[in-house]
Amino acid sequence: MALKVLAVGVEQVRAMVRIADTAWTDDGVHEALAASGWLPEGRRIDRGPGGGLEFGGTLDIGNDRELELGSAPPGPRAFVAMPFALLWPPINADDTDDTDDTDDDGDEDDLDGEYPDVWERRPDAGPAEFEAEFLRVRALLEDLVGPPSHVHGSVASGVRWDVWERGDTVLTLYAQDDIPSYSHYDRLALAVWTADGWTPPE
Repeated sequence: MALKVLAVGVEQVRAMVRIADTAWTDDGVHEALAASGWLPEGRRIDRGPGGGLEFGGTLDIGNDRELELGSAPPGPRAFVAMPFALLWPPINADDTDDTDDTDDDGDEDDLDGEYPDVWERRPDAGPAEFEAEFLRVRALLEDLVGPPSHVHGSVASGVRWDVWERGDTVLTLYAQDDIPSYSHYDRLALAVWTADGWTPPE
């Protein structure tokens, strides 16, 4: 097993809270990103046809860090997500087939080289350390905004959503399949979504 972790502290958590609490419009999100130093003043996010980024679209926020972006707020597909931990193999992976995803030593996932050095690799870490990182970031969030409004699932099952309702948005801390890598990993992320009609993604 292996865990990759992108260092997240109170500064990054506060920036995501700022995004959740801004006016949930395209301009509001740009202003919140700029206020956090994640987007130069006056720079606009390049968006594809229909106002959204292509699937898996990312925004470089400096220091080899990226945010994932959905369509422009306040639309139903609008979101801003910050992944910060990746667990390999996923908690619900089929343990019977380990031939395609390991190196010659059997201890490194085959996508490891695609992540910059800012992602700390912990080759001996597993689900317990993955959950500990979830709880560490949750504690940072609770210090800033209090306990979540709702909790769904469990990290041990591979799917958990802690949800803070913020008016026009929901701020989430979640553990789930890493969709951009086609579920090669489980991941932890902080994300802001349009509140109207939002439910935890399956």
